[in-house]
Amino acid sequence: MYPGVDAAPIAPSALHGGITVFDTIYNPASTKLLTMAKQAGCKTQKRPSHAFISGLASFKLWTGVEAPEDIF
Repeated sequence: MYPGVDAAPIAPSALHGGITVFDTIYNPASTKLLTMAKQAGCKTQKRPSHAFISGLASFKLWTGVEAPEDIF
């Protein structure tokens, strides 16, 4: 995303309360998309939770073992 921090993948008119928006961008942590979504009344999810869930799934995919969530 950096240096295009003023870009968003969708128009603000597509956002409304009742939906959840998440972004997987690492830099910046709070993207224009998340800012627009909050202003529109959406629930938002920052990337750490998404990255955590993705990491757990990747661990299982590569090792064949359920990831021990308590140590991650």
